[in-house]
Amino acid sequence: GQNPSRYTGNLDVTIVNYDGDIAGNYFLNAFRQSAPGNQTLNWHYKDSSDYNNNVDETKYDVEHGKSWAVVVLRQNTTRLINET
Repeated sequence: GQNPSRYTGNLDVTIVNYDGDIAGNYFLNAFRQSAPGNQTLNWHYKDSSDYNNNVDETKYDVEHGKSWAVVVLRQNTTRLINET
């Protein structure tokens, strides 16, 4: 068999930051700093306004084959972390 990890660079994954605060920005930077190559996914960064600021609308890209997956940094993530 073949090692499937050589194909991961062909998988498009959309990342949307609904938090817009410290935690959301931290995670976005972490995704951006992942080294390119066959061990990483093909990240696409989109603004929440591309989805009318509605998390549920991010599913459209996956359901219609525009993206293999969507990573959503939910609204108020920073606040929720700070409250714990």
